[in-house]
Amino acid sequence: MITGPAEQRILVIGPSGAGKSSLARAIGGACGLPVFHLDRLYWQPGWREPDRTEFRAKVQAVAARPAWVIDGGYHSSLDLRLPRATHLIWLDLPRRIYALRAVRRILTYHGRQRPDVGEGCPEWFDRDFLFDWVWRYPTHGQPRDKRVFEALPPTIRGIRLATRANVRQFIAQLPTSLTDET
Repeated sequence: MITGPAEQRILVIGPSGAGKSSLARAIGGACGLPVFHLDRLYWQPGWREPDRTEFRAKVQAVAARPAWVIDGGYHSSLDLRLPRATHLIWLDLPRRIYALRAVRRILTYHGRQRPDVGEGCPEWFDRDFLFDWVWRYPTHGQPRDKRVFEALPPTIRGIRLATRANVRQFIAQLPTSLTDET
């Protein structure tokens, strides 16, 4: 069943640097949906991690809304978001693309606040994040995202975007691209 824009609840997942936040903003703008960035809900000033219960309560409150676009993996809260979703968009881009974008983002925002991250969290070079999280996505994150994508119930429309051309075409055709069956 295809829902109207007022009822759409769209998850955007994929590796860091793939463009989840940008895609979420494009969808939100084209469809008139509020956009929520999990990095913004999660990170406390100074890049401190929140209390798990507090974070889950924030995610639960957002997921309970009638319509939204939520970007971010955070599989520890997927159980709160996925049952409410109408769509799951998986940005499954090649590593050379998202890794380069992650480095470019660090250089562009270094020392400054990104709009999709919590207050008081200026961008900085974090070797562990870049190499252990971004670079290792194909062996750790991608198989997990693939399992989620392949196990979607028929009530959730899965959309896999695997190239920059796929993403550009999807954005150019919004909001129709959310209802196309191709």
